Amino acid sequence: AAFVGVSSGGVLNVAGAVTNNIGVFAGGIELVSSGGSTGPVTIAGGQVELQAGSVASGGITFSGSGGQLKIDGTSMPTTTISGLVLGDSIDLAGVTFSSGGSATLLPGNVLRVTEGGSSYSLQLDQTPAVRFSVSVDTGGTGTLVTTHADNPPVTTAANVTAILGESSVLSSALFSVSDADGDVITQYAFWDTQGNGHWAINGVTQATNQEIDVPAANLSQVSYVFGPSGSTDTLFVRANDGTAWGGWTQFTAKAFVDTPPTVIANNSNVTAAHGQTSVAASTLFTVTDPDVGQSITQFAFWDTGGNGHWVVNGAVQATEVEIDITAAQLAQTSYQFGQAPDQLWARAYDGYLWGAWVPFTATPGPNHAPVVSASDATATHGP
Repeated sequence: AAFVGVSSGGVLNVAGAVTNNIGVFAGGIELVSSGGSTGPVTIAGGQVELQAGSVASGGITFSGSGGQLKIDGTSMPTTTISGLVLGDSIDLAGVTFSSGGSATLLPGNVLRVTEGGSSYSLQLDQTPAVRFSVSVDTGGTGTLVTTHADNPPVTTAANVTAILGESSVLSSALFSVSDADGDVITQYAFWDTQGNGHWAINGVTQATNQEIDVPAANLSQVSYVFGPSGSTDTLFVRANDGTAWGGWTQFTAKAFVDTPPTVIANNSNVTAAHGQTSVAASTLFTVTDPDVGQSITQFAFWDTGGNGHWVVNGAVQATEVEIDITAAQLAQTSYQFGQAPDQLWARAYDGYLWGAWVPFTATPGPNHAPVVSASDATATHGP
């Protein structure tokens, strides 16, 4: 038989024969006995039953909801099954149902049914928009595979605060994801609202206030870079299982609170000793930072009066400008006294924040004019 439609109440028995292009509508049944062959066949709300020893080829296509493919043996058909939607089912009548069984969609669109330690595979044509579950069939012993709507993945995240010195964190450390259907996550999406910090992919800064979609294979390249000291960003993440996006999960990321270093002038008025022309910068002040483990990375100097000048590695520095040096250059920095006092300033940087400017004066040493002394002299008479 070919190009036959089986409607409600009708039964097409196929025994020792070959059928093709059969349509089985709601209430209709095609029963393929041992030695019989069917395919291609379309299940449009009806039932196609494959008894042990029968063959299906050319594809089994579900069209619409409410159709059922019933397989009486334990040998699964190798033909491709397509078009499964909500309300369709596959009755593995020959596979004994047991608690703890499962139906899982594997890569390559293989539907793997596992019962009692044994697995059975059915080839689908593409990833369907439905997911699968198992229960006992109406016969009371077989395994019924039913379709249900995809459960989108769920992401969870907690608010995070950077530890001292932490400038970034891998995205994978910020959240977790689960999928009730056991689907493999295919994509992730990220969002940053305030823009104090930013998401980065492979080191490249991403824009704020826009969705950033990343393939699951590239998740390890995604990180969040914290913003300035004490700043907070509201972040979002969600996941996709190849069928649906899960909801956005909101959390915050706060940069660690840095305490800036404090410069303390050793003397508010540094006066040169007699004959002293310069003084090492490192002797003019001390610096403290309450954040344990932090080191000073830079110093800054300023000279207001311009009577003397700062000198870095022998090079005279300009007046009335900020002079930034690395911590390593401090030993090469000095102040050269002028002919009159100067108002000087210094501050320090810990790699995150500059401390406040601290003023002090530098006064040249005393310089007394030489004193000439003489006594009266009286010439004596005579040559």
